[in-house]
Amino acid sequence: DASAFTAALLVQRLVKVFEEFNDEAGEVKFHRKAQLLAHDLHLRFSHRDARLNFADLCDLSLGADAETGVWFREKGVIHLAPALAAKLDSGKLVARSSTEE
Repeated sequence: DASAFTAALLVQRLVKVFEEFNDEAGEVKFHRKAQLLAHDLHLRFSHRDARLNFADLCDLSLGADAETGVWFREKGVIHLAPALAAKLDSGKLVARSSTEE
């Protein structure tokens, strides 16, 4: 049954199986990459596979991008390791797919 497969379930499974999708800051779970993949799969393939026509897609945050992290940091919701904070504050870039990202 296609309705039993939801975007939230896909995100949950991706986070569980692939460490790269499990982006968290303490107790705050972003799961940005997993949510973006669910959204991209829906956009690209939902017309061919009903399982990807997620009824709960609008429940994903999808806005959890770099700017969201900056906002959370400014509001004191998340705190970075001192070395990472110094790197970002000095304007240095974080390498894509690195552990810092």
